[in-house]
Amino acid sequence: MRKSLLVILIILALTTSNVFGKAILDTGNLESGVIGVEYNNNSTKRMKVMIEKDENKYTYDMNNKKEDFSLQMGNGSYTINLLENTEGNKYKVVYQDTVVLSMKEENSAFLGSVQMIKWNSSMKAIKKAEELVKDAKSDEEKVEKVYQYIINNIEYDYDKISRLTSDYLPQVDSIFVDNKGICYDYASLFAAMLRSVGVPTKLVKGYAPDVKEYHAWNEVYIGSKGQWVTIDTTVDAQYNTANKKVDMVKDSSLYKKSNEY
Repeated sequence: MRKSLLVILIILALTTSNVFGKAILDTGNLESGVIGVEYNNNSTKRMKVMIEKDENKYTYDMNNKKEDFSLQMGNGSYTINLLENTEGNKYKVVYQDTVVLSMKEENSAFLGSVQMIKWNSSMKAIKKAEELVKDAKSDEEKVEKVYQYIINNIEYDYDKISRLTSDYLPQVDSIFVDNKGICYDYASLFAAMLRSVGVPTKLVKGYAPDVKEYHAWNEVYIGSKGQWVTIDTTVDAQYNTANKKVDMVKDSSLYKKSNEY
């Protein structure tokens, strides 16, 4: 997957009220580590959401009037900024608010449906996940069953790379139905299917061994072991196609993480 173009956000103005009159933070799923951002705007200008905690920040394109985002940086105070494009790569803050996250379960933020891993129970992929794990007696079994399904049924889409835009987002059911995708798609589908059956799963971006370009993979929480493990379904699907055996769990020290969602 090609690395998204770096957007330099130049903050021109700061206000605490939305210039469009309405900006709403949906805190209904806050205890699960998810914040909803909704705005009422008929403008065609590009919008972004920037989420900050301590010295860390994540920036997202606002592709719809309402989007859900992960608060994946742990409990504490988060600043939510809504940004409006002014020209080129310049943005101004048009709304800002603060929320305090206090999750009872620290891994809850990696179970919900969010912008990059958008899923619901009516999706074919999610129904398949439920079917696959119905007899599973542990999280390890759930992970293994979903993993095997993906590496045996999803092919790498080499043609898709040339058509990607910088704001591309995976569509879980389209990937599932088409049976193909790029690394970002593999990681989103795997995360959605596992999250839907109660297994905390991260979508991770960065650099991986034997992969020249910016890459996406997953980290999955195995409750019985109390640890996160690294799984790369993109690479393993290609090894599987070549009839080469490979371990599902990777050496995490070989993967260089840039961001996690």
